[in-house]
Amino acid sequence: MTTNVLDRVVRWNLDLDGDLYGDERERLRWYEGIATAASLQSILIPWSAAVMVWPLGKPAALSIGATSLKIRRRNRLEALAGDED
Repeated sequence: MTTNVLDRVVRWNLDLDGDLYGDERERLRWYEGIATAASLQSILIPWSAAVMVWPLGKPAALSIGATSLKIRRRNRLEALAGDED
């Protein structure tokens, strides 16, 4: 079986044959900690963003999509202004 770059990176990161994590129980504790941190982050970041809207108002809720729409609208207006010249 051939291994590509992704396979090598995954094996290096998980350290299946090495002693980075120690024994199997310690490796499982690391995996559990990483999974718990990712779960908490995926729950707490949206909630903290929602809570920030209450004291700061609508400007705290600017999204990337709204910003990109403003940029596209500005570019379109500039292009239309350039056609009139």
